[in-house]
Amino acid sequence: MSDEIFVSVPAAATLSTDEIIAVTLPDGTCVAMYNVDGHLYATDDRCSHGNASLADGDLDGFRIICPFHEGAFDVRDGSPAGYPCTMPIRAYPVVERNGQIGLLMPNGNAA
Repeated sequence: MSDEIFVSVPAAATLSTDEIIAVTLPDGTCVAMYNVDGHLYATDDRCSHGNASLADGDLDGFRIICPFHEGAFDVRDGSPAGYPCTMPIRAYPVVERNGQIGLLMPNGNAA
């Protein structure tokens, strides 16, 4: 049995450069997806410091700036990249399979 499950995210195919979208997966997990210079990234949508949607934030290169306290995370790996954020958020691999863009989710976390 695989440790990861592919979850298709059709909306990712229309994501423009420097655009962010919030996506709710079939299991209820909310992720933010980012297009940075034509490369797609995905993280948890909620800031680890405050209850804010990162999809409502601003991209600054590979940093997503939280709209709540203006802390930041690196969209490539979810690591904190600006105070007051000190706890990482989960980052998800974005992959293409059979012409579909999707996320690799831990097995048991997606339908």
